[in-house]
Amino acid sequence: MLLLYVVFISLVGMNGGVNIEQDQREGDIYIYLRFISFIILGYNVLYWKEIKYGYISILKIGILLNIFAILTENTFLRELIQGPTLAYQIQVLLMPSLFFIFYLKELSRLNKNVVILSFVVLSVEQLLFQKRLPLVRTFFVLALLSYVHTYWMIYGGTFGLVMKRYINYFIVGILGIFLVYIIGINLVDYINATVERFTATGQLTETLQTDARWQIGEIIIDDLKKSNDLITGRGLGGVTYDNSFHLKTTSGKNFRGAAEMGLPTILLKGGVVLLIILVILVLRTLSAYKYAKTHQFVFACWSMVLLWAIFVYAEGYIGSVRNINEFLLGYSFGFLLRVMKLKRRWPKLLARI
Repeated sequence: MLLLYVVFISLVGMNGGVNIEQDQREGDIYIYLRFISFIILGYNVLYWKEIKYGYISILKIGILLNIFAILTENTFLRELIQGPTLAYQIQVLLMPSLFFIFYLKELSRLNKNVVILSFVVLSVEQLLFQKRLPLVRTFFVLALLSYVHTYWMIYGGTFGLVMKRYINYFIVGILGIFLVYIIGINLVDYINATVERFTATGQLTETLQTDARWQIGEIIIDDLKKSNDLITGRGLGGVTYDNSFHLKTTSGKNFRGAAEMGLPTILLKGGVVLLIILVILVLRTLSAYKYAKTHQFVFACWSMVLLWAIFVYAEGYIGSVRNINEFLLGYSFGFLLRVMKLKRRWPKLLARI
């Protein structure tokens, strides 16, 4: 269904029109076909061992680079570091830990430590850089992790206790190092900036209204309503023109072909129809919950889809250069769809994991 609709919105984009940019259309087609290919790979459970090795290698490199970047950073004040600085940009290398933190069973002792350390460093960075929504996601993952390790047999026993100790050791050690470093640069300024960032100094509503991502989302949705494109969207290549946007066409018009928020981008490309298809896809995959309780890999895939479904409204959709987990997300969708097709016979797939 998703593939057929992508073909449809591709054809819509090919027809051109006042709200279509051809360069944007080519990029959109690549993004959607790429994501669908990830789903197909997951559905057929192809190359997982190679994929796992690749992601673990990324985490190993990411740990070293992130720790180095943090220790060489001059400040953690968000208004000063949100940009080209190394420490802020390379956090993405640790994002795969959000998947593998639920799938440690098949990893060696070294790689288990790598995943847990990656997750801890990522968690600490969200606080250091005053990132609100990513920090909420981190707390959500920690809560989910605590729940399954407490109540589920696949995470129970001594393994669960050992992992908790690992996390405690890493958190204490890393927080201690970072705290000393923060004190060295200016702890008072950092605390004041963090409090202001998370509390918005009592003006949260005003802050949200003036946040660029919210403004862009509102402009896109309002434009779709005015042009009656809300139901089917503008197709791949569809854009919104507005003088407040900084991207320019060759003709000098200011435009945006996507928003930092997932919902406006979904509506811009495929409208309410695409949104409904994605909701059906999410509900279908999340219905694999009863099978997720039987194996860590299934639950890791399930948690990946759940996180995306919860945070897609206010975060990027798919196709972002920073979304290193896009492959894992598509693979998780495909694998869970296969599990739901096989149902009780799904363990036959274990030989490929």
